[in-house]
Amino acid sequence: MKLVSRIILIVNNYLRKNSFKKKYKTKNLFFLIKIFQRYDKYEKKWQLIDIRNQMSFNDSHIVNSINVPPISTEFAIYKKIDRRKNILIINSNIRSNLNIYKLLKNKGINVYILYTNYNSEFESDPLIRDYIQTNIKIS
Repeated sequence: MKLVSRIILIVNNYLRKNSFKKKYKTKNLFFLIKIFQRYDKYEKKWQLIDIRNQMSFNDSHIVNSINVPPISTEFAIYKKIDRRKNILIINSNIRSNLNIYKLLKNKGINVYILYTNYNSEFESDPLIRDYIQTNIKIS
């Protein structure tokens, strides 16, 4: 009986992860690293949008990303983004604030979600650490 419940749990987790990826266009962490390593090639095609709140963004953010707080108006969002580029949305929780993703997608903008959460583990990753700008002052 434990084996059956374990199998059901594994299948459920697998389907839940894949259902998100089927519904929303995503890019993984390795793609983000590729952007960093070849920024001169990708800067013309990609724009990194960080949709965390302003305070979190000011504490630390990815170099060359812009902040669009989740409570921004449509006008403020359109004013900050380049509609000719692919948009990669970065957030502290990939499943929250999907309204910005849907808004941009409905306007015909090519938009993707970074399929990892922006958190302390993300910042401490050795592959990412060099591309994070931190403004946290330790006293």
